[in-house]
Formats: sequence, C-alpha cells, structure tokens
Amino acid sequence: MACDDVPAGPLPATDAATGIDMGVTHFLTTSEGAHVENPRHGKRNAEALADAQRALKAFPRRKRADRPAKHRRAVEKVAGLHRKLRRLGTVVAATWR
Repeated sequence: MACDDVPAGPLPATDAATGIDMGVTHFLTTSEGAHVENPRHGKRNAEALADAQRALKAFPRRKRADRPAKHRRAVEKVAGLHRKLRRLGTVVAATWR
C-alpha cells in the first residue's frame, strides 16, 4: 500500500483545546460560542414520506406473489426515503466527530 512506508509519529503539541457541546436546541455549540443549527431532516422530509406511505397503504393485502409492479415500486419508494433519512442523519453526525 502507499501508506505503509509513511513514518508514524505524534503530532506537535499546540496547547489549544476545543470544546463541543451537543444539544437539542442547537446541533452543537463550540467553545467559541458559535451555534450550528439542528438540520431536522425528519421534519423536512416527513411530508414526502407520509405521501409515499399513504400510496403504499392504498394497495389491498395480497399474497406476495400476487402483488402488482406498482405495489413493488411504492414499497421501494418508501424504503428509499427511509434510507435517505438515515443516511442524512449519519452524514451530519460524522461531519462533527
């Protein structure tokens, strides 16, 4: 690998400290007092998810083999929106680690 020959060593000391307070009102507050707002992805995408779930609920209960292609597309749309919300949440959390 390209990183195998790189010598590993400690970083030089800077005597600087940074504090981060994660909360509910603000996503985080730095030690300098700067606030980062909570992105609230769930509220922003709730309407699209509710519409997709309503469309999925409109299909009658059937056996798995008898479900039409529209039902499968509706299931995939709901699953895709759930994946999107989960991904957005992990991206925001990973950005501030």
